[in-house]
Amino acid sequence: MVRFIRKGYLKLKCKECHKSHSIEGRDLVFDPYGKTEKDNGIERKYLSVTDFFCSCDTKIKCEILVTEFPEGTISDISYDARNAEITDKCNISILSI
Repeated sequence: MVRFIRKGYLKLKCKECHKSHSIEGRDLVFDPYGKTEKDNGIERKYLSVTDFFCSCDTKIKCEILVTEFPEGTISDISYDARNAEITDKCNISILSI
């Protein structure tokens, strides 16, 4: 199991009322999302899903997909938000043992 270091805050702005929301990076939970065998190793994906209601009753959902390839290296991080704009991203890295 991979352990991620998450520093800073993920900041979102509601598209309906423009209220800002902050989620502390260390509160993000990443679950295994799949793996693919490649010639020189295994590519693994991890997904964090955060959803909540803004004070204006708009449901906000944010997904962060982390791709690890080769093992121990983050090759890609993609962010997707529904009903919100991502205004700041937290730093995500893999804990080296």
